Amino acid sequence: MQVLSLKALEETLKSADSHTRHRTLRAVASLFLESAPQYSDDKIEFFDDVFGALLDGSTHADMLDISRRMAPVENAPRKLIKKLAENPEISIAGPVLSQSPRLSTSDLCDIARSKGSLHMLAISHRSEISEPVTDILLERGDECVARTVVGNAGARLSNRGIGKILHRGKTDQALIDGLQRRPEISEELISEAREQLADAVVRHGWMTAMVEERVKILLGGDPIGEAEVKGFASKNDYEGVVASLSILGRLNCEVVANMMQPSRVSGTILVCKALSFAWGTVDEILRLVRSQNQVSSEETKQAHRDFVNMTRATAERIIRFWQIRQSVTA
Repeated sequence: MQVLSLKALEETLKSADSHTRHRTLRAVASLFLESAPQYSDDKIEFFDDVFGALLDGSTHADMLDISRRMAPVENAPRKLIKKLAENPEISIAGPVLSQSPRLSTSDLCDIARSKGSLHMLAISHRSEISEPVTDILLERGDECVARTVVGNAGARLSNRGIGKILHRGKTDQALIDGLQRRPEISEELISEAREQLADAVVRHGWMTAMVEERVKILLGGDPIGEAEVKGFASKNDYEGVVASLSILGRLNCEVVANMMQPSRVSGTILVCKALSFAWGTVDEILRLVRSQNQVSSEETKQAHRDFVNMTRATAERIIRFWQIRQSVTA
């Protein structure tokens, strides 16, 4: 391996343009990947320091490239992997969160506690997930996260986690169906959960119908669009916003309402992105959500970043998945 001097590299980078930094980063990544399995811990640690120097001030595209290339590597530099996993942009953090074997249980727990639903969703796709991590995902994650955890055979469930699923399953057929496919769950628990779900389905069906009818009456039969949703938000009409997003996104009202809870507002962002709403409308919705559900300013900032970086196609795919699961449940 070519002898590199970290100090010399740092000095060079101080005056390097973006093109030079890009070429250097890709060259170092290729150098590492060529012989990664043969490197000693000391050499991996050295590469870790080099990547640390190169990533400061690097572009989004470079970070994304490194994340994708390093995510599946068994002995990838630990500090690099952790830095990528903690990145607020899900496009950068996602490949590492869903694949990297270098993230410890402690790392995953910290990220699951501090990040939004999109980061948690990436974690829920890992081939193996320990009980402490699934406990947090089931506590903080939205419906999509919970369903992915339950459907992931490599995700271990604690008694606490199973209890959380059974509680959430009172209003979510897909979770109960997922539990039934897991051998560690007794049929007695499944039957009890199904009985509770049947009662909840009737109750929620009436509630959804009444709220949607209220919105239609308020609009005098006019079609619902972005302007109407923004109008409801600006008037602090929480039910109007929930019902309007439910109608436009073809989602149940309780699903939309759940998206507006703390640590779950990324679901609202997905719906708004799929509907091609302008940020001004989304910001007005988040202002209302913040006042109703004690959503933090940091969650709002993260929601803005997610909205800007997410493509409409990605949002539409996820919403279609929710709609399909919802129709199967119905």
